[in-house]
Amino acid sequence: MFSLTWARQMPRSVKAALVTCIQAIIYARALTPSEIAKATGYDLTRVLRGHFRNVSFEQPLTYLRRLDCDVDIVVKPANKKAFAPIHLETEA
Repeated sequence: MFSLTWARQMPRSVKAALVTCIQAIIYARALTPSEIAKATGYDLTRVLRGHFRNVSFEQPLTYLRRLDCDVDIVVKPANKKAFAPIHLETEA
């Protein structure tokens, strides 16, 4: 069953998952803030600290692409009774 509450919260949780992927990539590559800004074209300091309320869903996808990452988001039923939770993988 699809709830309206879940539908409203989903974009925020997806953005949080994408930001977590960005953080993992930055950590794995040991990037400095200036290297991050140079690679993405943006100062991500606030976003990486969790302040992404005013960030669109597309922006974290853009940051990942500029960090030379391919992004695949797959949503499919886990079984016939329920939907799978959000699952994002990071390969550094």
